[in-house]
Amino acid sequence: MDYVARRRPRLSRRQFRGTVVRTFGYFATALLCGALVHHVNWSFAIRIGLVTGVVTGIGQTVNPFIEYFADHLPERRLGVFGIGLILCGFASQSVQYRLALFDVKLFYKRGFLGSRGKSNGLTNLPKKLQSCHSEGRGCPRNLLFS
Repeated sequence: MDYVARRRPRLSRRQFRGTVVRTFGYFATALLCGALVHHVNWSFAIRIGLVTGVVTGIGQTVNPFIEYFADHLPERRLGVFGIGLILCGFASQSVQYRLALFDVKLFYKRGFLGSRGKSNGLTNLPKKLQSCHSEGRGCPRNLLFS
């Protein structure tokens, strides 16, 4: 790569040119993939290209800055930072199990709980269940599992 670890971010001409080429490359690839599935979406292809280009440009600009500070960080502090990252990884992996443990529901089936539109959202339920849900009372357990 065309950079040296420095105290301040920098973007050379060569890096900028690479960013622009990558942007157009991903734009063309997104258009080609859209043509292969017979659904060409120009706005999606432009977004893919722009996001890739912006993220690449920011990454290439900031990378030398991050590398400089990582190289000049005391070993003990770097170790503590690494342990902190490991603990964050463990915590984020266990979120799904904690949500299940505390019975937290993130997604609801729209048809079963009703909708706010014109229909009551009960068209997919059996006739026995539609009547008790439309009246606002709970369904007996034997109707739900029959």
